[in-house]
Amino acid sequence: RFCFVSTHLPSASMDAIRTAIVDAGAAGRRVTLSGGEPTLNAELLELVRLAKASSPHPIRLQTNAIRLASAELCDAVVEAGVTEAFVSLHGATAAVSDAVTHAPGTFEKTVVGIDRLVERGVGVVLNFVVCETNAHELPAYVTLVADRWPSASVNISFVAPSTDVVPREREFIPR
Repeated sequence: RFCFVSTHLPSASMDAIRTAIVDAGAAGRRVTLSGGEPTLNAELLELVRLAKASSPHPIRLQTNAIRLASAELCDAVVEAGVTEAFVSLHGATAAVSDAVTHAPGTFEKTVVGIDRLVERGVGVVLNFVVCETNAHELPAYVTLVADRWPSASVNISFVAPSTDVVPREREFIPR
C-alpha cells in the first residue's frame, strides 16, 4: 500500500513507453524499466532489447522478482539485456515480508528470483522500505543479504507520503 506508483491513473501506451525509452537513450540517460511490476508486461523482453539498443548504460529492472523465480523468464530477461535489478524485499522472514506486501507466499518466490538474478551475474540492489511492521527486522535483513547474496547492495527507503496515493498512516511512517 505504500508504493508511490499510482494505480488510479491510466497506463501509458506501448508507443509512449517505446518513445520514452528511445528518447532517454538518445539523451545519454540510463533506462530503468519499472511499473507497477514490469515482469507482468507481455512486451517486457521487447522493451529490454529496445533499451539496450538505445542506451549506452546498463539496463535496470525494478521488480519484486516473483516471476523471475522462473529460470526461463530470468534467462530471457538477462539475455535481452538486463544487467541490473532493483528488487523490493521488505523483510528478513516470510511472515514479516508477506505482511508488509499483503501477499502471502511472495517472500519465498522473491528470494528465489533474487537467487536466479545473482546466479546470472545481474547486479542486484535490494530495496527495504522501513515501516512499523518490518523495522525490527532490519538487522536480520542485513544479515540475510550478507549471508545469501554477498554481492548485492541494500537500499533502505522510507515511505514518502508525498502524493495522494500513499496513505499517511502510522503503519507506514513509524516513529
